[in-house]
Amino acid sequence: MDSELTLRDYVLLLRRRFWVVLAIFALALIAAVLYSALQTPLYRSTARVLINQASAAEIFDSQSTQNTAFADRVAANEVALIESQLVDDVAQGRLGFLAEANASAQTRADVISISAVDPDPVIAQRISQTYAESYLDVRRDQYVNERVEVAQQLLDRISDLDGEIATADAENAVRLGSLRDGLADQYDRLNISADLSNTSSARIIDQANLPGAAFSPQISRNIALGAVLGLLLGVGAALLLESLDRSVRSREVIESLTPGVPSLAVVPALRSGNDMVTLTNPGGPESEVFGTLRAALEFASVDDDVKILQVTSAGASAGKTTIAANLAVAMAQAGQTVAVIDGDLRRPRIHELFGLEQVPGLTSAILGRETLNTAARELRLDNGRLRVYPSGPVPPGPAELLGSKRAGDVFDALKRNFDVLIIDSPPVLPVADALVISRFADATLLVANAKRTRRDDLSRSFEALVQAGANVVGTVLNQASGTSLYGYGYGYGYGYGNEGGSTFGNLFRRDDPSYAPKRVGTETLERSELPKFEAARPNRRLEKPGAAASGSTGSADGVSQAAAKERLTRSVATLDDATSEAWGDDVIVS
Repeated sequence: MDSELTLRDYVLLLRRRFWVVLAIFALALIAAVLYSALQTPLYRSTARVLINQASAAEIFDSQSTQNTAFADRVAANEVALIESQLVDDVAQGRLGFLAEANASAQTRADVISISAVDPDPVIAQRISQTYAESYLDVRRDQYVNERVEVAQQLLDRISDLDGEIATADAENAVRLGSLRDGLADQYDRLNISADLSNTSSARIIDQANLPGAAFSPQISRNIALGAVLGLLLGVGAALLLESLDRSVRSREVIESLTPGVPSLAVVPALRSGNDMVTLTNPGGPESEVFGTLRAALEFASVDDDVKILQVTSAGASAGKTTIAANLAVAMAQAGQTVAVIDGDLRRPRIHELFGLEQVPGLTSAILGRETLNTAARELRLDNGRLRVYPSGPVPPGPAELLGSKRAGDVFDALKRNFDVLIIDSPPVLPVADALVISRFADATLLVANAKRTRRDDLSRSFEALVQAGANVVGTVLNQASGTSLYGYGYGYGYGYGNEGGSTFGNLFRRDDPSYAPKRVGTETLERSELPKFEAARPNRRLEKPGAAASGSTGSADGVSQAAAKERLTRSVATLDDATSEAWGDDVIVS
């Protein structure tokens, strides 16, 4: 929806996309488990070493050992020494194979941890211990060499001072002698420090441990991360699919696309296997949906006298024919006299739903070949009656025939003799037939399919109906869940479709779900059989019996215009004076 989403909208969205979220969540968990299972278990062994940070330079500067920053720098240098090539060469020479260890210094302590990782816990322990010992040896050598070098420098300076004292006067000799004694004392301290280096420079305080359990992989952590990642990805995928989905999925969506028009019913996908559930299972829950729709229509049109109801949709495969047929039965079962008319002269289907012949039908009555009685089939339902008007033979120009004055006369005649007329019309967008029929209808019901109807198409069809002056009283959301039962399409862009052959249109429409060839067995009319077109006028009225007939003589099976007009007038009179016996002449009980 275009408006800002609320928390309830997000909850409904996640409910609609529940299986997407669940599938991605499950895949993420499976991936985390597989990743953990395929990883090689690793063991870590750690040894800890206490270091003496005093260096030869610190002997002359006792305050430097109090400098924390300096101490941290010395510790970092020791860590770098452990991880250096110098220690690596010594340790790997003792191990006899390539290995690696990591070192880290503890904060505010002269302790360094030396760790080694290996799939074998014993080897991990051996590597860690060897690196700790190799580091001590390298550091000890470095410690001793440093002090020996400084001691040699002190010895050289003392020797120089001895020479200067021998040639100096008494005053200078005393000063130089004092300096020599200080250097000699420092020399002695360095020699003592070097002698004690084997025990005082650094020592191992914790021997390398033998790990009892692998530290990697961390299965619980991986599963938890996989669950969180899967949930985030699943919700993200649901939001992405929702933003890309342009279908009409909910009552809120359809009402936002048809402002001011209520959504009268939400019809789920029929599971009974039969589209005419109101006939096969009139007391079942699927039939109750159409009873609810009938009641909602009565409330929506309480201020209007709705005698002719048009049922249409934006495009093909919305299920409008099934809605129209079941709604007609539901109204008849409620005690009304109802006529359901197949006004879809492109691809008629009403006769198939009721198990009737296509001919005679609506076009037969419009052309004067049949009376309104003989063009219909009757069903007696409880205390009401339902008359079904199949399409009759389909003409080459349905919009012209439906927009003619004769069609208007037929609809007027039927309107006077029935409580409700329900016209199943073609979709709005492909052809103009629905807009033509809307001129005769008192109200229009717009059907949208939750899976097939696009939001843009629904908006365009609604705008087209409003601009044509149609009274759109409500919408119906069909197939709100479940599988499809209304699998038919239209070849509107190309008349009735083609039986075969290679045409320019077929090359581009065979993969279009809205395309369908002409239905097998559909009876058609030739253009030469149609009467001269005369457009219906507003405020139309039927001519009284006996009025002068038109002088035009267009033929339809040899029937003149005047004869056709006379038969239509007789059929009107018959309906006006109809009795139970007259209705019974055409009764077909299914």
